[in-house]
Amino acid sequence: MTDYNTAFSSHIQPSGRYDITYNVDETDTIPSILVIDSKFRDSKITQPNNYTVTLQTIYSDVISVELVYCDIPTGGYNIITGINDQILFTIGDETTDLIATVPAGLYALNTVCTPVQNALNTAAAAAAVAVAADYFNLPTVLNGVLQFKAKGTFTFKFDGGLMSQRRLYTPRSMGGLLGFRPATYTSNLDNEVNATYPPILEMDSFITLHIDSMFRCDSTNSSIQNCFCILPMDSKNTNFNLLQDGNNIDNEEYVYYYKQPRKLTKLYISFLDMKGNFYNFNGQEHVLIFKIHTKTHKKKYVVS
Repeated sequence: MTDYNTAFSSHIQPSGRYDITYNVDETDTIPSILVIDSKFRDSKITQPNNYTVTLQTIYSDVISVELVYCDIPTGGYNIITGINDQILFTIGDETTDLIATVPAGLYALNTVCTPVQNALNTAAAAAAVAVAADYFNLPTVLNGVLQFKAKGTFTFKFDGGLMSQRRLYTPRSMGGLLGFRPATYTSNLDNEVNATYPPILEMDSFITLHIDSMFRCDSTNSSIQNCFCILPMDSKNTNFNLLQDGNNIDNEEYVYYYKQPRKLTKLYISFLDMKGNFYNFNGQEHVLIFKIHTKTHKKKYVVS
């Protein structure tokens, strides 16, 4: 009787060097390096904090995109033009809103008071009603918070209304930086207004990188929600390089995996600060280096 368990074993020539398994349904990938220099974005009208770049190579069947290196300049300013450089206010019985604009720059508590006073007095001098010269005194610190005093009554307007049940500041308001809530502050009988909190003049400790459709992070912080990754910042350094070790904020692999392979022809890139505003690079450019994995072919065997 034929033993069918061994009858054909003499016809098999197994390799003594490799174990081979046939018809394995796996996918090879090819890694490619993509270097993004923000100087070469699609439009120079856009800023390096929010731009589009069309790729020179069309990547088909992309499996994943990984940020492997970046060189990010530190903006260096805590008062930024167009972001948090203004105080909306009225004086006396005047109903017309006045706007004090403080020059952009990196300020500390001992250097911010004079520019704020100058901006308030410049705006007050342009009011329709006649006011005393140097209407506002130099702000002082009282019990850790800023105190503003003037020669007459005044009102600071930091209330920008509600959005999604969240109270907002007025556009371009520096109220939060000076320690004010998004509210209206009217001077007391001594023509004084005190901030609610100590001033917040520290630099951002991180910024977030957003790439359209590559949502990696979930957070209750709207500037982090759906971002690609978090980039810690250090104001002592002029540039930030990607942290690969010891990062306690985000994981150490900045990889986005697609659920289905897709074609990649453009990247829509933006950077936000801790408050959700576009991060101000002050005209400086940056470099991002990605590793892109694309699918190639189905393996017919695995050699182990």
